[in-house]
Amino acid sequence: MNKLTKNAEKLLREIISHRDEKGVCDSEYWKKQLEPLPIAEVALIHSIFDELADAKMISYIWADIHPYYMVVLNNGLSYFDEKEEELVQNNNYTNNFYGDANAVQIQQGTTNSTQKQNTECSIDEKKISEFLQEIRKHDDLLEGEFGEENAEKLRALVGELANCSNDTKSEEKKRSLFTSIKEICVNSGSSILAAGIIQLITNIIG
Repeated sequence: MNKLTKNAEKLLREIISHRDEKGVCDSEYWKKQLEPLPIAEVALIHSIFDELADAKMISYIWADIHPYYMVVLNNGLSYFDEKEEELVQNNNYTNNFYGDANAVQIQQGTTNSTQKQNTECSIDEKKISEFLQEIRKHDDLLEGEFGEENAEKLRALVGELANCSNDTKSEEKKRSLFTSIKEICVNSGSSILAAGIIQLITNIIG
């Protein structure tokens, strides 16, 4: 089974969930999702469609900025079931580290146990600034992606993050705010914007 990147897996889930009764994907949905986005972002998403096509998960024809015909192939339909079966079968894990391994936590062979880990790594303020700019750039899409209530919660969290972004004593609060924003995205269901926000947060705090 071809292993997909996380972004490709999220996009595949979204593709599968937006098909008609004949299994043909909704081109109007993708047009609506992609038309408002900057060209650079569309190009990135297009590359993820290519990844799925190269792995024989989908077959599609690309218009100017969106796929106007697309079907999910057998590899795509069976991908998540096969992945789950593979995870169940793999009961033994080997962790290989080449070079320095910092802030690594490993837990295995335990039942009903928890581990806590504290790290001294500070959050890159430049990445926080870039994150805030990205969220604000897509502000007019938040209601459509997350619903009115969650859109307002997300804006409030982003506002708090902006207020403490340059405070070096607020590392724990920043991480908590990022985690809360990520939870809203995860619980909102699969969408390109939510997946993009989650990836940005992962790049910042892991």
